[in-house]
Amino acid sequence: MTGEKAVYRDEIYALTDSSFYLSRTGTEVPLSELSEIRRARILPRVIFGGSVFIGTGFLVSSAINRDEESVKAKDIQVYQGIAFYAIAIAMRPFFWKKYRLGKNSQAQILDVTIRKKP
Repeated sequence: MTGEKAVYRDEIYALTDSSFYLSRTGTEVPLSELSEIRRARILPRVIFGGSVFIGTGFLVSSAINRDEESVKAKDIQVYQGIAFYAIAIAMRPFFWKKYRLGKNSQAQILDVTIRKKP
């Protein structure tokens, strides 16, 4: 919310035309005070973790059995490990999908009512 650093990790229970309610905490959040909504993205986190894992493998393998006959091959593994860490760092800004709400933003509500047949 604007002006606050509070982060709510909850599900939306109910929507009205000017606010929504959170299910676990029962907090009413007015849409006018909301600055952004964030959703976690899975694929960048998987790429980040895989790149760190592979980069660590290259760096560890370049450090083990370092002899003078294969110094050039071990140096190439260091560069490959650093490249995988660079890929991991490049994925960091894509962890969250941000929906920013400003003056011209509109919140659309879809009212779905389920009724039993008489």
